Amino acid sequence: MPTPGCLDGQVAAVSVDGNMLVAADHNGWIYSMDNLLSGPMLWNWTFSYGGPIWLWPGERVPGTGDGPVASSRWAISHRMSKSFEDAKGYNHPTQAGLVELVALSQDGSRITYQDPWLPADLSYEIGGPLGGRFVSESLSASGSVTFVMNRYGDMFTRKYDLDMAGSNHIPGRYIWQDQGPLPSARRTS
Repeated sequence: MPTPGCLDGQVAAVSVDGNMLVAADHNGWIYSMDNLLSGPMLWNWTFSYGGPIWLWPGERVPGTGDGPVASSRWAISHRMSKSFEDAKGYNHPTQAGLVELVALSQDGSRITYQDPWLPADLSYEIGGPLGGRFVSESLSASGSVTFVMNRYGDMFTRKYDLDMAGSNHIPGRYIWQDQGPLPSARRTS
């Protein structure tokens, strides 16, 4: 498949979900491509990733350090849908679906995620199994569901995304109190 010149012959790992592909080079730098389900003429490669809206000047796969890029320790999750249901069961519209890059820390005790709306500082995490005591060896993700497994073969899944958790005000406003099926408040200047 055609890749940008800076990535030709440098692909070390790939993750694909929905309409999106992420390739990592030998140094762990990620390159994302959207419109995967279209023909090559509509593929859109970018080196930029992270907030706001893919404008961060590049990012490395979290947890790679200076070692090789392990494709079993990170994944792209792209949930293509026109809406999503939050934990309370309410539907929220989306414009482009839900996208996040999830990765294990080097010791496997933390699961970080990077959303195109977030700064690339690895400060956002998905709470791990067993109250964070579970040490993961491998990770996979698809459609906002993250899957982890330890060296003994114990497996856990969790459905989680920045938007589904209510951390993004674009789909709608969130407050602590249950608002039932009421619409979001209008924005004021």
